[in-house]
Amino acid sequence: MKRTIAAMAAMLLLTLGCPAAMKFIQTAAQGASWLSAVVDAAEAGQASYFARHPNAESQAEVDHAIGETRAAVGVFESTISAAKEVDDGNLEQARVDALAAYERLRHLLDSMRILSGQPPDGGVETDAPEPDPLMLPTAAEAAAKTDYLHK
Repeated sequence: MKRTIAAMAAMLLLTLGCPAAMKFIQTAAQGASWLSAVVDAAEAGQASYFARHPNAESQAEVDHAIGETRAAVGVFESTISAAKEVDDGNLEQARVDALAAYERLRHLLDSMRILSGQPPDGGVETDAPEPDPLMLPTAAEAAAKTDYLHK
């Protein structure tokens, strides 16, 4: 209930063009940009991992999850851009969807041992450098970092 009231108040501020609304939009944009950079780090980390431990099927699955996450973050960013001029009640839903896509991506990377950098059981290995552990924020940390309503 508190979250709904806060979201409604924020949207009302947007409609009125209040300076507080601009801070709200700026905070949301910073959170979306940060999440986009996290996805970039995930993509770079998985590339390093699969260079050492190639697996076309697993890499395709990860690439698909990265694409879905990028698309969801893109919708979040687009919704923020639209909210700069009009009251858009879809902003929080776009954030929730982006975070859900990120959580699925992170879970996939963890289940494939990409986060830990550990080789798969019995998998192929190349002479590429050993991948470092991929230090991605948890889903809860990402939610806190993108929470524009309570900053």
